[in-house]
Amino acid sequence: MARRFVITAENNPQIFRDIAYKDGATYYSFDFAPWADDNATVTSVTWTSKAGSATISGTALASNVATGLVTFGSAGGNLIQLKAATTSNGTYIVYLDVEAKDPVVGRINDYGIVP
Repeated sequence: MARRFVITAENNPQIFRDIAYKDGATYYSFDFAPWADDNATVTSVTWTSKAGSATISGTALASNVATGLVTFGSAGGNLIQLKAATTSNGTYIVYLDVEAKDPVVGRINDYGIVP
């Protein structure tokens, strides 16, 4: 199941946040349809990794919904930019900020004894 974010006509956050795990992959979906209804049809969406080690693959755009698979090779912060271009030569930019966690780091081995 994809993590789904909706871009509305007004009052959008510029940064969407999520948490993932090291060596994991998450399928993201950005629905620009409500925004496109009031502005213009989205003709392309460019996914760009601005910070971190995230790898983006399998991107697609259908009916104003942009989808992509993001893989996290290491723990740490990742910032991904989505730049949507419209039929009226406008652009709309949002960011996806994902903290990839390593479930092993910080784990205390207490031999089953919990204080």
